[in-house]
Amino acid sequence: MLNGEVTLKLTDYKGLPEGVKTDKTNADGLTITDGTPAQPKVITPDKAGENLSDLVQVEGVTIQSEQSGKYTNYYAHVGDQKIQLYNGFHLDAYNELSTFEGVKNKTVKGIVSMFNGNYQITIISIDTTTGIDNLNAESKALNDNAPMYNLAGQRVDKTYKGVVIQNGKKFINR
Repeated sequence: MLNGEVTLKLTDYKGLPEGVKTDKTNADGLTITDGTPAQPKVITPDKAGENLSDLVQVEGVTIQSEQSGKYTNYYAHVGDQKIQLYNGFHLDAYNELSTFEGVKNKTVKGIVSMFNGNYQITIISIDTTTGIDNLNAESKALNDNAPMYNLAGQRVDKTYKGVVIQNGKKFINR
């Protein structure tokens, strides 16, 4: 967390305000302390304009490319809405967005920014939206007497109802 004052020159960069370093800019008046991690706001692509410079998360995304002259641009599509993706933090994992082409059910986290009047997400991460895809009935033959734990890590007995962990496997005890 930053507290204090800093001197910057206010300029216009393609229609957006930008603070630029001057000869009087230094960090002497700033106090830097640990803060709490920011939590992304879940949005849809059409709400990007209301969240400029915010940490956001777009869920259920399909990533698709579009050709623009000699460039290939990548977009996060949710239904008929889309927003461009930009690797502005130069993260190695996202240098080749073509590896995500056509992949569905992704969650994109990033900062909403603007380029040439269009909103985009400066990528922080692209993850797979998770969920329980299926249930497998497994035999408890490994070791019926192994200790059982609930999801909070507390040891429970065989009468406990709910999700339990035994033999390193999660299962539902009914």
